[in-house]
Amino acid sequence: MSQYLMRRLLLIPLLVIGITLLDFMFINLTPGDPVSALMNPNELVGMDPQQIEFRREQLGLNKPIVERYVIWLKEMATGNLGYSIAKSQPVSTLMWNGIKNTVVLMGLSIVISAVIGILFGIISALKPHSWVDYLLTTAAFVGVGMPSFFFALILINVGALNLGWFPTSGIITPGDGSLTDRLQHLVLPLIALSINGSGSIMRYMRAGLIEVMHEDYVTTARAKGLKGSSVVMSHAVRNALLPIITVLGLQIPRLFGGAVVIETIFNIPGIGLTMVQAMNTKDYPLIMGGILLTGIMVLISSLIADIAYAIADPRIRY
Repeated sequence: MSQYLMRRLLLIPLLVIGITLLDFMFINLTPGDPVSALMNPNELVGMDPQQIEFRREQLGLNKPIVERYVIWLKEMATGNLGYSIAKSQPVSTLMWNGIKNTVVLMGLSIVISAVIGILFGIISALKPHSWVDYLLTTAAFVGVGMPSFFFALILINVGALNLGWFPTSGIITPGDGSLTDRLQHLVLPLIALSINGSGSIMRYMRAGLIEVMHEDYVTTARAKGLKGSSVVMSHAVRNALLPIITVLGLQIPRLFGGAVVIETIFNIPGIGLTMVQAMNTKDYPLIMGGILLTGIMVLISSLIADIAYAIADPRIRY
């Protein structure tokens, strides 16, 4: 395990370089540039081409793409992700301000999805083909099939506009910022972001537990006179959790995509909303910083999932 972990850690710098290469290439191949995005179209039509080129030169956009990539890579190695063209702030500062809200939103979403999905999956597997099983399975299919943005709009309409229980947007109420106020702002986004993951985990947990319950070691544990709860929790559930680890590991990239939508709908100042605003203004440094940070977090989540596999099942050897 330690050798495998060491190899994975040594590969991460190479993978990060690969991410930076794709990041820089795709962003710079998109049509347009920050100069045209930040200027009034009417002014741009009548502006002297030399003035436009001067603006591009100020931003370093007139240099060859390879030279710009090398400069960006060197600066990134020192922790400098560049300067936001649209917001006139360091990219690292904007990313740090956004990642705190995104990590809280995603972290709580993963916990909620895992707890609800595993719990309902166990209940459904222990009562197969009952009305409880059919009800929970139907709810899981609805959760998996319903787009998060559509569910978010329903939540805003019902929970915020009609009932008035929760705020419609933002992360805090101006002038408040207490823990209770923050939690009230997070309720609707968390529900919208967790519903899909809960349904997926519930389905995997149900299928895995039903399969494990027919294994020989579970039958042997029952024959030894162990209590039903001990057999289920100590023997069956632990082995049925292995597919769940994979699902949770794969949820990180999906949650980033969902966070872009949810943060935009609820106006949460996280990485997702920051990326959307950066794309609207073609803010290259900010876009590349966000993609780079997302890629690194996906790599780390994949490594954590592999380590969790070995912890959950000691029979696994790398």
